[in-house]
Amino acid sequence: MRDLTKSMASYGWAMSMFGVQQMFNMLSPNKAADAFNHVTGAAVDQMSGALKETFRAGDRIQAGLIDMMMSGFGMGAMDPNRWMQAGTDMMQQTAAAAQRATQAGANATSQAAQATANAAAQAARAATPSTGPAGNPPPPPQGQGWGPMPK
Repeated sequence: MRDLTKSMASYGWAMSMFGVQQMFNMLSPNKAADAFNHVTGAAVDQMSGALKETFRAGDRIQAGLIDMMMSGFGMGAMDPNRWMQAGTDMMQQTAAAAQRATQAGANATSQAAQATANAAAQAARAATPSTGPAGNPPPPPQGQGWGPMPK
């Protein structure tokens, strides 16, 4: 718990200092972009499965929106065909990312179900009484069973 607390405090401090560094880096936008990309990559490397796919889908949507917004300042900004194509491209990318995220989730669920079934089978084998002489099951211990029989 102590290490987790130290790590969280260190992370907070590092992000504060990173913000200060990025203020200076704004004088050279390529350097700032590289720094942001490195930090983003480090964060994404800590994600797994469906969460990573969800991040990627959101990131593509976000990047597409920024591209559309920035292209609006150039020629052809009012071309409806261009807007329709950009929207269609974004929807296709989103659908593909959602499909990959769903598949990753299904795979994780399948693996968890298989692990649970294996554990249950192992527990059942462990709970099965051993057989007595001649392959017959041993008699139940005294005091167990259905109870006294009526006379």
